[in-house]
Amino acid sequence: MPRDLSDDKKVSFGSNDMGPQEAFKQKKIYYEEIFTEDLIDNSFSFWDEFYLYGRVNRKGEAIVPKESALDALAFTKKNEAVFTLNFVADAFADLVNKMTECIQEQRAFPSGPYSNIVAHKGWSSVNRMYDNYIKKFVYSPFVEVFMEDKRNQRKCVNYKGFLEVFGSFLKQSSVIVPTTRTGFIESSYCTPYISGLVIDLAKADYSEDFLKTSKYISDGNFFFFADLAKQHGFMIDRNAPWRLICNLNSAATKRYALARGIDPGEENFVDFVHDTLYTKSNELDMVIHAVYLKDMYDSYVERNPLHFDIRIPSRKTCSIIDVVTARQETSDDVMDLSVGEYKYKWSIRSYYYLRMFERNSYFDSTARVPGFVTFNEIPSSVHSKNLRFLYDVYKASGGDTDPRRAYLQTIALFEEEILGIAL
Repeated sequence: MPRDLSDDKKVSFGSNDMGPQEAFKQKKIYYEEIFTEDLIDNSFSFWDEFYLYGRVNRKGEAIVPKESALDALAFTKKNEAVFTLNFVADAFADLVNKMTECIQEQRAFPSGPYSNIVAHKGWSSVNRMYDNYIKKFVYSPFVEVFMEDKRNQRKCVNYKGFLEVFGSFLKQSSVIVPTTRTGFIESSYCTPYISGLVIDLAKADYSEDFLKTSKYISDGNFFFFADLAKQHGFMIDRNAPWRLICNLNSAATKRYALARGIDPGEENFVDFVHDTLYTKSNELDMVIHAVYLKDMYDSYVERNPLHFDIRIPSRKTCSIIDVVTARQETSDDVMDLSVGEYKYKWSIRSYYYLRMFERNSYFDSTARVPGFVTFNEIPSSVHSKNLRFLYDVYKASGGDTDPRRAYLQTIALFEEEILGIAL
């Protein structure tokens, strides 16, 4: 039979409800005395250097799984639809079946959280999360706070004015609240569930250390299940012992992927998975962003159809005239990168500045361009030089013959060579 820890006395009471000093003390007990780094050899934590695991590739580029690569899990709570990458679903099914077999053969305890395994949560749509995020954290503060300023209202007479005002807003807010989908993926607003590599076996609060200790780590099946999970290519989250994370470097994971026809050949397996089952988020950043910009403007015009301004007709008089005009609507294709008013070069420039704003707090000695410490410390000449360089890349990459391909190559080069790896 597996090891029974029910009589162990070590317990942590760490919780978000505690004061900071006591919470720190309890968390220290949890990490140094209970779920230590070497408690099991397949533990994992999203709270350290692997913060972006599953959300970025090995180059540090934000990635999103293709929905065609997802599959439904076989064992779920109330038979609900829960998805992961297809080979992860296969590994999970085998893990559940094997654990059930071990219980029947009395090699594992028949009770406890690991005895009746079902998935409560898996893949989450990044697009749905991003949509909710933009509406709550970007559009609402812009309309309800930033646009309360009369000066900003007067500038927003048409779509061009709206973009200028919104650009000023983003320069102030993007370092805290990223705007692009890629920036969102890199941020704490996003979750590892978008990767298709994560499965929750319960709905629980990861801030409650007592629950983790008493119900999961002290469970008689914990070590047995952890080893079984490893055999099927899974790691266990130290901060949520009910959470499985697919280990892309596991030999077991590679076997399951191969069974699905995912054969990297001589290529690196992890890179191959990222290249074939995921897409780079930056490829659609400005396309998606343009849709939201147009929708934001239309929504603002609908709520504020009239533009109010003041005019002084003559310096010789002190009279002031109130001027009221209808805000100008804009066409549906205004942001079309091929035929709209704002084309590829505008998109390159906008993307450059948006991503620079978003990464303001990330710059350090590893950045590729000398002097990249914070955005405000970068001389304007550096920005001009970078943009000229990117425009040249765009022209040399196909230009008018294939503007989309040239654009994507330019964006990719900017992300890799200028912005650098997400930290």
